[in-house]
Amino acid sequence: MIEVKYVTELGLIRSIPDLITDELKPGRLKNLMYKLQAAVDLDLGKIANALTRSEWDRIESILNEFKMVARFGKQKHVGTIVSFCLSIIEKSNHKFNDKIIETLNHICDYYERVGDLHVASMWSGDLACEKWESLFNKEKEQ
Repeated sequence: MIEVKYVTELGLIRSIPDLITDELKPGRLKNLMYKLQAAVDLDLGKIANALTRSEWDRIESILNEFKMVARFGKQKHVGTIVSFCLSIIEKSNHKFNDKIIETLNHICDYYERVGDLHVASMWSGDLACEKWESLFNKEKEQ
């Protein structure tokens, strides 16, 4: 059985390009975003058909609750979003595609090279991951 949390995490990672408010111009960053989505799509393609309608509904509910709790979807620095996703991967019991991890690290590297990767953003991403984990811990307690 596929764990809903894992699929939801893949969905969040895949949505990174959609959460960036600046238009992506042709270049390294845009290519990295395409690579990230392609890597996630590989994993999602293997498991998406195995989910039931109720599991998809549960995923949607979890994502909506998280967006409210963490104000995800509001303008966030890409460092916060990428840090959050890397924290999810680090704490996950699932094996994520190595290309996903590699591409997320390349995105961090891109922003670090242009001087736009802030410690506060990385710290905020880790805090968002704590909120994310609390949603699932709360669900287990019920």
